[in-house]
Amino acid sequence: MQKKYIKNGLMVILIFLSVNFINAQNSFYSSYGLGQKYIESTTRMAGLGFSGSAVYDSLNITSYNPALWHSFYTVSLQGELNYSSMSAGKADGQFQSADLTGFTVKLPLGNYSGLAFGVKPLFRTNSETKVTESIDFDNETLSYENDFLTKGGVSEFYIGGGYRVTKYLSAGLVAKFLFGKYSSRLRTETSTNNYYLNSNKSVKGRQLGGGLHWRVPHSYSVALYYDHNLDFQYDSKVAYQFGPGDTTGYKDINFPSRLQLGVAKNIKPNLVLSSDIVLSQMPQSFSDFSIYGQGEYQDAYQIGIGLEQRPSGDYNATFLESMYYRVGGYYRQGDYAIDSDPPTEMGISAGFGLPFYNRFSRLDVAVIYSITDGYLAPDIGKENKITIDLEITSGGLWFFNALQK
Repeated sequence: MQKKYIKNGLMVILIFLSVNFINAQNSFYSSYGLGQKYIESTTRMAGLGFSGSAVYDSLNITSYNPALWHSFYTVSLQGELNYSSMSAGKADGQFQSADLTGFTVKLPLGNYSGLAFGVKPLFRTNSETKVTESIDFDNETLSYENDFLTKGGVSEFYIGGGYRVTKYLSAGLVAKFLFGKYSSRLRTETSTNNYYLNSNKSVKGRQLGGGLHWRVPHSYSVALYYDHNLDFQYDSKVAYQFGPGDTTGYKDINFPSRLQLGVAKNIKPNLVLSSDIVLSQMPQSFSDFSIYGQGEYQDAYQIGIGLEQRPSGDYNATFLESMYYRVGGYYRQGDYAIDSDPPTEMGISAGFGLPFYNRFSRLDVAVIYSITDGYLAPDIGKENKITIDLEITSGGLWFFNALQK
């Protein structure tokens, strides 16, 4: 009876998470451009220094490469949560945020193919920026304060599948449908008057991604993935305090594309070394869509390396022997720059995976410590952040039983 309540409780939590995004500021840099850009990664990969796209895992759905979406054992749900705590040397206080970073459903289709679909955030901002300035006018000094409040982001719904072409080669395609909205308010306060400007931007778009995965069992594997922009549009509505507002129709711009290469090597039967490099191409037209800031988007990259100790295949393995253990590190150059100074981030990570329910389900946890340095450093110092990623993959027949009962 207790197990029944636990299983049904997990089901309720996962369904709740699928429809509730918690928008929160998890970086001082999320106030600029389009906000904080989410790394397309799972908790397992976060524990590996954001690497591991070439490591096949039947339980985990990596949004990096649909070529790995084959040979699923069971119908499963996967939900991801993120909690972060950040501080900076010159900034007052410590800031926390919690976000839902993904929800996915996976379905096996025969012995050689699988289907997956889900939703996840790409950009998020929920911030307020206040600036006090003054100007000289007619032999007088006029002081004023600008209060800029912005909230919103871009998300995507994706659906795709993978197919095992040969014993060693698999391929996959994924279609992505982008959607979102940004709301902002600029309020200027002087000693005599207050002025405001409200604006809203809606976005929509499509992307197509394709991947390949080459795997030699018990030896090495290579993964390649590419995202291609099909179309991306946004419209803008501006309301002024005085006079009529402005409305523009949808404008076409290019959404960023991404190329990722991952490699993995089996050092021992249950020990895997992985490494990934990600290149993001940021079109110049994308800078026109920035919500706040006087900077521009530019190409970015990320390098990660990790080590994973996989569970023993022994059916009578102990509790500790049945777990996954992960460590890693990474370096990333951001994509939004002010005065040609993009932020850089480096970090280390560690994590574990705990299988349960006959190993058809798993709890993954990763802890990341990172330091970010960039155009805000002269004002706030380097940003220090501790992030905890939590992921639940639920599979097995209890999924159907919970729906029926």
